[in-house]
Amino acid sequence: MEDIYRYSYNKMGVKGYLLVGFFLLVGILIGIYSSVRYGIIISVFALGQLAYKKGIEIDIKNKKYRLYTSIGPVYIGDWEPLFGIQYISVFRALLASTPSAIPQDFKHREEVFQVNLITRENTRLKFLQTIHDKEAWEFAKEIAPKLNLKIWDATNKKGKWYESESPLATLSQ
Repeated sequence: MEDIYRYSYNKMGVKGYLLVGFFLLVGILIGIYSSVRYGIIISVFALGQLAYKKGIEIDIKNKKYRLYTSIGPVYIGDWEPLFGIQYISVFRALLASTPSAIPQDFKHREEVFQVNLITRENTRLKFLQTIHDKEAWEFAKEIAPKLNLKIWDATNKKGKWYESESPLATLSQ
């Protein structure tokens, strides 16, 4: 297992890749048939969208974290000590968004699960966001012992501390 965990916040979906591909194609066509300069600018913009990321990294071994911005393989961000972390939270949320070209009464809703690190000041460091609850729980169970933290189950209205399955419970099933 790695000692540094990295999570990127802005993951492009299929639509994002299609949009980048479209702009890349437009840039190439403009470069061939009109202006090489504008074609290069549009193509570089499209490729830059593939290389740009924001996220969080946690260095387990050295007990520090950083919020980063990356362009390609270069990660920029200041490392901060990872002290004051109280617990890990697995949180269920309903995200709602309204596409700009559609009337306001239509909202796209998506249930997501977040794994957050909660500090003494009750601030959250979002470490993972996924639509799969199993993925969120597996990640939280994997990282909690590394940081020596408990897991708070906030997937229901009434939260509770997660208790790991005992070996006897799994044997009896």
